[in-house]
Order: sequence, then C-alpha cells, then structure tokens
Amino acid sequence: MFALCSKNILGAGLGVCILFSSSVTAQQITTGGVIHFRGQIVEPPCEVSARQQNIDMTCVNNGQMKTNRFTLQQVTTAPQRLRQIASVRVNYLDPQQRLAIMSIEYQ
Repeated sequence: MFALCSKNILGAGLGVCILFSSSVTAQQITTGGVIHFRGQIVEPPCEVSARQQNIDMTCVNNGQMKTNRFTLQQVTTAPQRLRQIASVRVNYLDPQQRLAIMSIEYQ
C-alpha cells in the first residue's frame, strides 16, 4: 500500500510540475512591444554654394571644415572625393541648361 501511495504522489508531483512549467513558458511569449532608439547627427550637412560654373562644398570632416570645389561637369560625373561625402544629381529645368535643381544625398 505504501508503494502505491508513493507512486501516486510522484505522478501527481510530475503533473503539477509539467502544468507549472507550461504556464511559465506561455507567460514568456509576447505579442507586441515598443523599441526605443536614440541617436544624433554627428556632423552638420555640407554648405553648398554655386559660383559661375563651380560648386563649392564646405563640409565638416573629422571635426575640421574642408572646402572642395568642383566644376559642374565634375559634379555630374561624381569624382571619388565627392562620392565619399555624398551622391549628387543635377536635373536641368531648361534646354539651355541654365536652370537646374541639385539633389544632394549625404553618405
């Protein structure tokens, strides 16, 4: 009789343990939440000025102001030193190519 009782207690204990562990596992599953990101812009955008047929881009690079001058032809073909800073597109508004919109996307 004692052996039968101990088997029932052991079986009941295992059953309770299994039920408890499944409820703990169910509580760990989440269906939603919020993730917060923090950051900052570490360098300001470049200053761009157009003078006659040249484009001057003054940018902060490693804490120092650096000015690069490009001809309009150089800007449209994107030399290596310009590609390191940004990608540039020029869209002309007139057939004479006197009016344009320059789009600059910083890297």
